[in-house]
Amino acid sequence: MRRWAVCFGICSPNWQHKMPDLRMLGWTVYIVEGARGALYTGITTSVARRYAEHSGRRGRGARFFRTQPPRDLVYVEVAADRSGALRREAEIKRLARSRKLALIAAQREASP
Repeated sequence: MRRWAVCFGICSPNWQHKMPDLRMLGWTVYIVEGARGALYTGITTSVARRYAEHSGRRGRGARFFRTQPPRDLVYVEVAADRSGALRREAEIKRLARSRKLALIAAQREASP
């Protein structure tokens, strides 16, 4: 299974300029940091669209973000297919917070 990952750093008003076009890459696993520092893990075919849904007020984002808005997109990993993305999401969700932070840090170090 081929994996590709990139870190997008601190989220700014024009954060999308940092993001490569992930639409053609298929299913992705992502981690978003909430305003209070909690980490949310999910999957999508369009990270930009899903982040906008989480940030918006139209009720399309995850329930997780009703109590704290998203602060930053901190991790993205492309999976071979939906099944692979679901498996990887479950793996990441089982990790302890310290291991998730290590995963995020490792990706930040690897990105240019």
